[in-house]
Amino acid sequence: MLKAGKRVIKQQEKDTGNPLCVDYRVGSADLVPYLAKVGVPVEKADLLQEDSAADCEWVGNGEEGAVLVGVERKNISDLVSSMRSGRSHVKQISSMCRVYDVRMMLVEGLWRPGEDGELMVWRKGGWVQLNPSQRWPVRYGEVYNYLESVSKIARFHVIRTSGVEETAGALKYSWRWWQKEWDEHNALGVGGVGGAVMDNTSLGRVRLVKPNLVWRIASQLTGIGALGREASRWFRTPRDMVLASVGEWEQALTVEQKGKGGGKGGRVVTYREKAASAWRELNLP
Repeated sequence: MLKAGKRVIKQQEKDTGNPLCVDYRVGSADLVPYLAKVGVPVEKADLLQEDSAADCEWVGNGEEGAVLVGVERKNISDLVSSMRSGRSHVKQISSMCRVYDVRMMLVEGLWRPGEDGELMVWRKGGWVQLNPSQRWPVRYGEVYNYLESVSKIARFHVIRTSGVEETAGALKYSWRWWQKEWDEHNALGVGGVGGAVMDNTSLGRVRLVKPNLVWRIASQLTGIGALGREASRWFRTPRDMVLASVGEWEQALTVEQKGKGGGKGGRVVTYREKAASAWRELNLP
């Protein structure tokens, strides 16, 4: 069972769908008008109920059902302070790992390495060293390696933005991406990277599945898209697909949808309108 649990069920029962929830406290709430401006359904909420320490959260669609996505937002100065605070920030990271299925760390600001490896930030139209008066100056590599650990070990998606406006844009499109059904993501080709399947390995290795001819043809039919993979499992050849009846198309486009969190409560769905549309497109002039 995924961590989303009761929060997922509670939010998915709403007729309005899954809003992007922002913590009402200072440091998070200033995002609300920016998100509303770019058209995101946003709600203020108390996100510290389960010691989650997130600034934003929403319910999305994962590979095995509903997932809870949590976002921690910091500017570069806050990030450095948290890094050097030691155990307190480790506790925050750990709590997000317990609560959220998908975790993001969003860091605002512009920064780069200086000539001697020091951390340079953009302030008032120029590059300056961050906190040069400190006994131990902040190094660019220190920040880079910290974010690598957050990404590779704690499995956070690390996102850099220039400021609050870009943050709102990044959150908008990330929220929209997670509202799609998993099989609807086709930016990388037919059904993913040629129908990419993620292996459950520590490095997230991708196993490429080459789509056959039936899959490629079916995916181009109006309304079929990612369902082309289902058609390729039913029809052996393009000829079988072209000569199939509407009833056979309905059988091909009958799929089992998993329940919330990948558990029980799933259902079998037949895409009858899509089946009829595919048959007409193949058979009528």
